[in-house]
Amino acid sequence: MLKFVAFLLSLATFSFAQWFPQQSGSTETLKDIFTVNAEEVFSCGKQGTILKTNDGANWLKQVLPVSTTFNKIYFNQSALGYVVGDSGTVFSTQDNGVSWTTVSVPTDQNLNSVVILPSARVWIAGDSSALLYSDDGLSWHPSSLPITTQIHALSFTTLSDGWAVANSGHIFVTEDGGAHWQLTEASIEEDLLDIAFNTNGDAFICGANGTIFKKKNNSWTPVIQVSGTTFRSLSFADSATIWCAGDSAGNAALYKSINMGDSWTKQNSALFNPVNGIAFSDHYTGFTCGEGGKILKTTSGGVSSITTPVLQFPANHSRGIDHRPFLSWKNQGDAESYHVQLSTDPLFSHIIAEDSALTGVEWQPGSLHFSTTYYWHVRSQNILGFSPWSHTRQFTTHATAPQLSYPRDGALDVLADSVFHWPARPEATSYWLQISDDDHFSSLLWNDSTLSDTLSTITINRYEQTLFCRLSVQIEGAWSAWSDTVSFVTANGL
Repeated sequence: MLKFVAFLLSLATFSFAQWFPQQSGSTETLKDIFTVNAEEVFSCGKQGTILKTNDGANWLKQVLPVSTTFNKIYFNQSALGYVVGDSGTVFSTQDNGVSWTTVSVPTDQNLNSVVILPSARVWIAGDSSALLYSDDGLSWHPSSLPITTQIHALSFTTLSDGWAVANSGHIFVTEDGGAHWQLTEASIEEDLLDIAFNTNGDAFICGANGTIFKKKNNSWTPVIQVSGTTFRSLSFADSATIWCAGDSAGNAALYKSINMGDSWTKQNSALFNPVNGIAFSDHYTGFTCGEGGKILKTTSGGVSSITTPVLQFPANHSRGIDHRPFLSWKNQGDAESYHVQLSTDPLFSHIIAEDSALTGVEWQPGSLHFSTTYYWHVRSQNILGFSPWSHTRQFTTHATAPQLSYPRDGALDVLADSVFHWPARPEATSYWLQISDDDHFSSLLWNDSTLSDTLSTITINRYEQTLFCRLSVQIEGAWSAWSDTVSFVTANGL
């Protein structure tokens, strides 16, 4: 069984307005949907159903002389398309679905997947390891897998590199254009129903038991597991945004990640029928298909609201913050970017740094002044515009430390019993002195943070050795930055 892996699942409440129902003109269960572009879209399903829209809104039923179930439909950019279904049923079109022709293939197995490569080679796959290819649509050649299984999805990233996913966690890979397929060791037991690659070669697989896996360093890592759910379809909206769809307790299961699977947002699916297919033509335009002929469309990337960020670090009124701080806030699943501002006044009338195109949830504003109070806030942005600004937080950077008066940097013949001293800081409550035999202070010979005087007699039993020391000061409960490191050489001890 798949071991539970902790993951960050961001849940948000959305209205149904983010997805609009389409008048498909069919009540048959739709098994797949394919976007040629934002306006030209195809869907297929039971009873030989093929639907097409040329404007992304009005759907027409293609008339085919069969009543079998079509499971997968695919088009290339040259008007060539294939649809495959049960009992070895295959049809093709060379005019973007205006007319369809029966294709004879040497199998009667249920076919679940079809892809068309840039070379126009067509691959089809299905039950009982049915796996065939053709370069002309007439002559079909079998390709063998090392075991017999039910193949659910195919994907090729190049003419040579291909993937097939199947039942019982089986993943097959070819590196020679399908001449040979190898079973990969993935430690997965769930039935795998779809695979998707982005243009960078990043990949996800989904399947039974609500599992989604991400390809990392040639291995597959689970990134989400939702009990009672079957994920059936994946689609990249752009290089970083991945959608996954399926069904859960009779409703749709629809999840979105905008950061390559690091976190996921669940779409409110109470009004959706179970979803069998999802396809996006661009970042904002996507379609789903499912039970009862339902087709839904979004033109906002599934977004119907925008959430104000919640600031995380530094905490409000923090003191002693590094003068090169990293500011962070919580990820909002409906945000595409963030706008952050930093000011020296709470009204932000004097902005000293800002960034309005951040896609992450952390920001480093540069080098700030010491012992200075700053104010900052963040707002989210997506296709709907900007959210309100977050609550404003303030922090104060750490003070500068006094520099050692003795010993001076580079001093020689420093006695083992020496008086270290430095200028007083009237507002200081204590000083912290460290001495080490390495300039990284990984091994400390002296470490005292309770010094109240600016003079300290220190005995160090090291002779003719280069040592290093530094100083920090505590002001209002916060420690300053370290002083410049001073190096000195001890006397010979005679």
